[in-house]
Amino acid sequence: MKIKNLIIVLGIVLVCSSVALAAQTYSVTAYVESGSGAIQAVLKPAEFTIAAGTTGTVTKFWWSDPKSGNSSEKLGYGGNIYSITQGRDWKDQNGNPIYQLPPGKYRFIVGGYPGAKGVLTYQVE
Repeated sequence: MKIKNLIIVLGIVLVCSSVALAAQTYSVTAYVESGSGAIQAVLKPAEFTIAAGTTGTVTKFWWSDPKSGNSSEKLGYGGNIYSITQGRDWKDQNGNPIYQLPPGKYRFIVGGYPGAKGVLTYQVE
């Protein structure tokens, strides 16, 4: 009976460990809101952090600007990632977005008219 209980306990520990090591999925949302006076629009970026010892991967992007009728699922058109840690846009030498995110602080920004909205989904492992 003790061996059976030990096997059950070990099985539970293994299952819990594998769940803890699985990739976690997160989403952040950025907006463009109406400004006031001479300021027509105000960007409302979303900040997020990839913790030390982990790596992030962008898995999905969606942006829509209802006033202009434009939308995109391609990062770099309508939305960008800025590395706060490195102080630069998160793009390669050709201006293309980079989908791998090393540890650090990031800012997700969308453009467009007031009412525009973007969602960035990423996994952390």
